[in-house]
Amino acid sequence: MSKISDYFTEDAIACNIKCGSWKEAIREAGRLLVKTGVAEENFIDKMIEYVEQFGPYIVILPGFALAHARPEDGVIKTGISLITLETPVNFGNEDNDPVSIVVALACRERGTHLECLGDIVRIIDSMDNRDTILSAKHASEIYKILCK
Repeated sequence: MSKISDYFTEDAIACNIKCGSWKEAIREAGRLLVKTGVAEENFIDKMIEYVEQFGPYIVILPGFALAHARPEDGVIKTGISLITLETPVNFGNEDNDPVSIVVALACRERGTHLECLGDIVRIIDSMDNRDTILSAKHASEIYKILCK
């Protein structure tokens, strides 16, 4: 059984990113997947496309969105990125907006995403962890929380 640290690197974390919209937030999280060799550029467009098509279903907890697309949409290898937003943005989810934390998940194998998702939700769902992540100034602080 793998751990979240198997799919996460400090290079895939960015703090206090300025984004004016949910699309921009997904793009920023997606750019980290591309930069770290996890996904191709078109994966970012696919993540946005799915939200446009199915609505803000990716906002799964208050203040937290989990952007993703299918393996065939440009995944090179399984990986995760995380950004915190300088100013929260609305995705259109009445129950859980505005969003301050965006995670982008790219899974090569279909079953892996459920395991990663469970780990991420357990970590983010803790208010202490969420507050620490949101107040972090450096990627290393967030990495320690997620991969301890």
